Amino acid sequence: MAHGIALEAHAQNLILIHEDGHPRRLALRDFHDGIRFSVAGLAEPALRPALRPAPEEHLRVNRNSYLEAGGDDEVRDFAHDCLFFVNLAELAMFLEDHFDLAEERFWSLARRVVEDHRRRFPALAERAARFDVLAPTVSVEQLTTRRLLPDSEVRAQSVRNPLALVDAD
Repeated sequence: MAHGIALEAHAQNLILIHEDGHPRRLALRDFHDGIRFSVAGLAEPALRPALRPAPEEHLRVNRNSYLEAGGDDEVRDFAHDCLFFVNLAELAMFLEDHFDLAEERFWSLARRVVEDHRRRFPALAERAARFDVLAPTVSVEQLTTRRLLPDSEVRAQSVRNPLALVDAD
C-alpha cells in the first residue's frame, strides 16, 4: 500500500507464482470494484482522477462496492480482509490439516515476511506505519451475513489480527 491504494483479489482472482516449488510472487486480476483508497492516504493525492459517483441502482444491490474510503484503516482493512483473512487463512488451515503446521506457527512466519519486507524497504516506513497490517485488530467483512441478509449496509466486524498475536521468533 505504498501508494495508499488497496487492491482486493479473492482466491479465484489471486495466482500464486512458484519458482522451484517455492511461492515467490502473487498475480492479481479482476479489479472492477476491488480498489479502495482514502484521499488523505494517497501518496500523490494530486494525481487522483475525477471519479463519477457509483450509480444508485448499483449501490442498492452492493453497498460494499465503493472506491473512496473514509480513512486509512478502512483501506488497510480492505486489503487485509482479502489477503490475510480470506486467502492466507485458507492456506493456514490447509497446512495445519494436511501437514501439521500449527496455525500459530503459520502466522508467525507470515508476520516475519511482513517484517522482512519492512526492513528491506526502509523508505516505506511511514507508509507501513500508516497502513499497519500488524495492528492488534482489523475489520473484516461479514461475508455470510452479507449473503443471507439484504445488502442494505456495509457489514463488518472488528476481530483480533493473527499477525499481531504471534511472536516472530
